[in-house]
Amino acid sequence: METSYQIEKNKALEAFNNTFTEEDNRYSHTLGVVKKALSLAEKYNVDKDKVYIAAILHDICKYYDINDAKKYLTEEELAECEVNEAYYHAYLASKYYLRNIGNDKEIADAIKFHVNGNDHLTKLQEIVLISDYIEDGRTYESCIYARNLVDKGLFYTAIYYSTLKTYEIVLKRGHRPGKYLEEVLVKYKEKMMTEKLQLLKEACDKVNASDIKCYNTALTSPFFDYNICASVTSNRQLNAIKSYVLEYFKDTPYSIRNVEGEDTDWVLVDCYDVILNIFTETERQRVDLDRLFENNEQVEL
Repeated sequence: METSYQIEKNKALEAFNNTFTEEDNRYSHTLGVVKKALSLAEKYNVDKDKVYIAAILHDICKYYDINDAKKYLTEEELAECEVNEAYYHAYLASKYYLRNIGNDKEIADAIKFHVNGNDHLTKLQEIVLISDYIEDGRTYESCIYARNLVDKGLFYTAIYYSTLKTYEIVLKRGHRPGKYLEEVLVKYKEKMMTEKLQLLKEACDKVNASDIKCYNTALTSPFFDYNICASVTSNRQLNAIKSYVLEYFKDTPYSIRNVEGEDTDWVLVDCYDVILNIFTETERQRVDLDRLFENNEQVEL
């Protein structure tokens, strides 16, 4: 017996086939979004049926009539669409889903916010948002770059990067950012930090560092937000850390500003908002940065 979402999938597919022909670029684009979204749903253990429905319907109203918008959208939604006309088809598609396909709010919002998102997206909604930007048919340099970030596991970084590029285009065209665009940038800049810290943790693991501790120093230092301390047993490991950080940062928005202490017992890698300190065990005890930061929040890596 078919589940309610399987029935919705069939109805959504029928609506898609009745709207677009194979010659229409929206046809191939939408199928590309579906393919990418389903692969991410598998990776992040998200309901594939719901992802499929949102993905295949996200552009169903791409060729909207402005009178349809005035007929179905609220005054608040119309005001938001007037700021960014790209919202019209997304907001209408969400209404289309609710009128003709189903009543799942998460799916409806995944369709509604697939253009620029908002600051409280679920994982399902994040998947539809980024899949629209990085599906394999997108050949823009920024789309390829974001797609590579997702392939590296830098999911939040990709959302931030793609949103930043959209924001830059909006400003370049002399338009005002949509209601949620700046909120998304703030939200995902915070979330991408977890991925940057994880890359630094992987670099530490690569040199077999131990006793890795990360301190949140945003409230106590004007220069950096996080301070990582780790121990190694040899100078060979110390001297290798820079190359591994560069390896993990390659083709990402992250970079090293400076490295100090090479060929000593304490190598400091300045990654702008994060400082990575790699010590020999004896030097770590002598400098005792851990005691300096002991009252700061520790972040689990």
